[in-house]
Amino acid sequence: MLDELATAQALAVYLLRGLDCGALGEGELPFGRSELEKYARREV
Repeated sequence: MLDELATAQALAVYLLRGLDCGALGEGELPFGRSELEKYARREV
């Protein structure tokens, strides 16, 4: 059985790291930093 919440959390953390180091821009993602932070904290 896959843990979909853990997968979403890991992906959100990965994307946030990309934003933080400048590898990604917020315009490149279909959602904003606040949404990613909610997934990273499993609030969604």
